[in-house]
Amino acid sequence: MLNKITFFVVCIALVNADCGNGWTRYQDSCYLFSRFVGSYSEAEFFCTSVGGNLVQLETAAENNFVKQKLQELHPHDPNIDSANYWIGLHDVLVEGEYRWMPSELMLSNSDWIKGEPNNADHGIEDEDCVEMNGHNGFKWNDNDCSTRLLFICEALNVNDGQIQPGILG
Repeated sequence: MLNKITFFVVCIALVNADCGNGWTRYQDSCYLFSRFVGSYSEAEFFCTSVGGNLVQLETAAENNFVKQKLQELHPHDPNIDSANYWIGLHDVLVEGEYRWMPSELMLSNSDWIKGEPNNADHGIEDEDCVEMNGHNGFKWNDNDCSTRLLFICEALNVNDGQIQPGILG
């Protein structure tokens, strides 16, 4: 009986070893889609604490992968308007100059909602952090960094299936 239990536990561990429990793999990265909200800085702190950072969507293919996963998480969701996710993009240092955090790489690929970024919405004129907006097919929108949203973490995945802490990019 003990051998059967051990075999079962080892099988579960092997299935989850690719990225770890709750993480999803794409190419050389692992992604964690939060189920709770936080401000931009709280989201980044959480991602760092689990060995990653807020996601850096550096290519159209990576952006499309994440959008597809978000759509799978929210099929026919009547609350899709509130399904907004922080990503690791900001223009905190220089207004209008978007960079990925923490690498500070300049933005080279984008998927903005038409008319965005506009640095203003509902009287807020300091929108320095970027979300994927569920109401608009998870396209990008600038938002106030103190807004509490869901978020996406990304961590590097080394060959042995373990998450590697470090700066992406």
